[in-house]
Amino acid sequence: MWTKERREKLWKAAKAIIFTAGFVCIFLSLTKLMQYKAAVTRMEPFFEMEEQIDVMLFGTSHVTDGVLPLELWGNYGISSYNFGNNAARIPLTYWKVENVFDYQVPRLVVMDCSYLSSDNKTSTVLQQSHNVLDPFPLTKTKQAAINDLMQEEENKLEFFWPFSIYHNRWNELTKKDFVVEYNSELGAEPKYQVATPADYDKIGADEKIARETVAMEYIGRLILFCRERGVPVLLTYLPCPANSTRQKEANTAYDLAERYGVNYINFLDLPDVVNFMTDCNDADSHLNASGAKKVTDYLGAYIGEHYNIPDRRPDAAYSSWNDAYTSYLDRKATAFGTQKLLSSYLMLLADKDIKSRVYVRSDSVILKDERMSALLENIEQYGADSEVKILSPEEFAANSEENADADIKLYVYRADTGELADETAFTVTSEQPLTIRRAN
Repeated sequence: MWTKERREKLWKAAKAIIFTAGFVCIFLSLTKLMQYKAAVTRMEPFFEMEEQIDVMLFGTSHVTDGVLPLELWGNYGISSYNFGNNAARIPLTYWKVENVFDYQVPRLVVMDCSYLSSDNKTSTVLQQSHNVLDPFPLTKTKQAAINDLMQEEENKLEFFWPFSIYHNRWNELTKKDFVVEYNSELGAEPKYQVATPADYDKIGADEKIARETVAMEYIGRLILFCRERGVPVLLTYLPCPANSTRQKEANTAYDLAERYGVNYINFLDLPDVVNFMTDCNDADSHLNASGAKKVTDYLGAYIGEHYNIPDRRPDAAYSSWNDAYTSYLDRKATAFGTQKLLSSYLMLLADKDIKSRVYVRSDSVILKDERMSALLENIEQYGADSEVKILSPEEFAANSEENADADIKLYVYRADTGELADETAFTVTSEQPLTIRRAN
């Protein structure tokens, strides 16, 4: 029988539950608001996906910048997601794999071997580890990751309870904290700069890391973890103007691949895939969009040849992926309108989805610059039905009446529709140093 005393107790209990639930919701919302958005902008689209992701890409920012899932989709119909993170050491990436597998188990894991020589489990910048772990809710897998990766108790606390380090960010909040722009590239972050590559000397194939490292141990753990779940692993070492340490890492990865019976692509031994003069976003490390497209194309062809990954493009369940690819083509076409540097503009023209007509005045200093010449050759090699013409000053003036004093005139078209995407000209304003201004 429901006595008055019993009803009062139940009502008090209900109010306590409602208050606790409300407090938890507010607390979680505040935590999400206060945390740095780099921790969530690239992961949130993954959590919302219902479609099967067949290929998952893991590693450092070399992967984030260097492999483009929407290119894999457009060219091969491969559903993939880029889980790379800046400066992520291999043990941290291993635990990211475990956390991701709590949501989806793919058909293939691609793991890059940068930092194979490292004994550190995490980056020296703790925030970079937060960017990896904070997007995941506190599960048994995440608890195991924190306990394994964090040696200091105070560091463990801030990963178990991130609000403890984010609560004082009130004065740093901006509009982007309230209206979050989530990553639209399936985790990738293509780059648009063109850098002169750093000098490096090629070392011998027998020069390797002389000892077993913590990173090697976790590569083995990652392969065995995936194998237990029926998922093959493809190891890579993405291209860059690599110093001797990186080359030793790439050489050593051959031995790891043989030890565990997995495939390995060492892009440092494939000099024809990218051209560092046109494909580097910075001097010694990351690829720009041109380099990323080349690496992605090579990777897609390799996956198609060595693994049973279906072409999902005809599948009605993946219609949203086709829509995402259409939006991607739109972004590529509109990107030219915002480029102020001729080097970036030319780099983006090396794209099978872009047609272009490029006219250069024959007496222009642009043709004497090694990097600019390489970028023009890159367009002819990789652009879609693109042409680069060197015209005499008289011919150039006749073809560019509105920009007769310019050094280069460019017309950009979408390859899929033939629509004019951009028309512009650039003029050299100084030869030493070479300075080039875009026309309004």
